[in-house]
Amino acid sequence: HLPSAPEHDRLEEQSDAIIAVMGGKVTHAPLPPSINRAIDVGCGTGTTTVHLGQKFPTALVYGIDLNEVPTTHQKPANVSYIKGDVLELTNKDERLQAKSLDYVYSRLIPLGMDNWNGYINTAFNLLKPGAWAEIQELDFVFYDKNSERIDSDWKWLQEVRKTAHKKGLDMNSGSHSLSYLQEAGFADVTTTQYVWPLGRWQEHPDGNLMAKHSTETWPDIFCHLTQAMLHKTHSEEEIKPLLEEIRRTLVPGEEGKHMKFFVTLGRKPQ
Repeated sequence: HLPSAPEHDRLEEQSDAIIAVMGGKVTHAPLPPSINRAIDVGCGTGTTTVHLGQKFPTALVYGIDLNEVPTTHQKPANVSYIKGDVLELTNKDERLQAKSLDYVYSRLIPLGMDNWNGYINTAFNLLKPGAWAEIQELDFVFYDKNSERIDSDWKWLQEVRKTAHKKGLDMNSGSHSLSYLQEAGFADVTTTQYVWPLGRWQEHPDGNLMAKHSTETWPDIFCHLTQAMLHKTHSEEEIKPLLEEIRRTLVPGEEGKHMKFFVTLGRKPQ
């Protein structure tokens, strides 16, 4: 893990940048103001958990994370945190009972989720009929301004994707969320795509904050990710050139270098 305080700061900056990319939206599900219970899975610093608590003051909102949630935000009285794995806690924790929730939300949990079908089925079971799930995820794929892939010869990414696959992680959880929700039985499933630029892109001014964030943080983040993923299977001598390649490939360079971020919604049938 990265040192906790700098990592918490990075997650806060990243959250602001994602909201800007989405035109100021935090969530997309068409929720009525009268919801009673919601969960934020993989809540991190609790940014969205607190937002939901403030937006729905009469609802009980639970943030769930594998780690302790830092005291970064002033927590409304209707917000509480649960430490653990949602798949293991469901139906064991009294707050996570079948057909009890009005909303299940998660954002950017690809490195902590090794059972996507299990997670989406769990979300389906937790929701009341008519309630919504919202999955916000990224594909670990890099494109140019014409949406042509530019990463097919990036050895570092090939190695990370190969290792992730062996661990049961889905590095394309963004584009795969549509089929995950459909297969679990959700209705009215839709996906909205957003651009995450690496460096400024005039066509996407909403991405300026993300452009700054990605330029400053992505090389370090992907170096850390690569080391964390490969240290058990690769020697230092094998990893070193991959880290050098990351710093060469993750520079803004030509305008329009980007990744794609997906917001997928599904409603549990009545």
